[in-house]
Amino acid sequence: MDQNEQHPVQGKLAVRKQRTRAAILDAAERLFDDPGYAATTMQDIATRAEIGLGTLYGYFVSKEDLLRTALSARRDAAAARGAEELRRVHGSLDRICLLLRQVWEYLDANRRMSLALTAIDTSRPTVRQPNQQDLFGTLVRHLRRGQERGEVAPVPVETAARSLLSTYTWAALRLGIWRDAGDPATVLEDLEALTRSLLTPPADGHA
Repeated sequence: MDQNEQHPVQGKLAVRKQRTRAAILDAAERLFDDPGYAATTMQDIATRAEIGLGTLYGYFVSKEDLLRTALSARRDAAAARGAEELRRVHGSLDRICLLLRQVWEYLDANRRMSLALTAIDTSRPTVRQPNQQDLFGTLVRHLRRGQERGEVAPVPVETAARSLLSTYTWAALRLGIWRDAGDPATVLEDLEALTRSLLTPPADGHA
């Protein structure tokens, strides 16, 4: 017998709590996507989830807590799908381009919530968005491995990783000079072509 069968009341309570939490997150994600994080109140989320405001605060202490939880869940799901995609690709340059495309696609799909979190973290210089360092480390490893195999040009690895990640991030979120860059799909294709041009080793094997 599993624990829920041994303790049916506790089991039903746990299931009900899971459903309530899922309903809260679903309501928050929908509202953060439209009309947006700034325009959404905790009362809006409670109303959409069909629960009381006090119940909502029993699960999440703040709207920011909800935003971070929702984005974390989406990021974990995207990372799992991305890891499976990467396993099917073998060339170093192809893997680097795929990783950067995945970063773009995640940010593009979650642009409004990502911008809201960026605004929060920008006001707190000591706070760093989750997974940023992991992405940087992964990209550095792919660049170094590619150079060891002769598949990537002898660029300064850490500077290249920072430059590529920041460029793809800002472009995907349409920040700064990327705001009026044009069709996002075209921008992504142009960035990938530029990435391949910069990282492809010279034909004669010399820099």
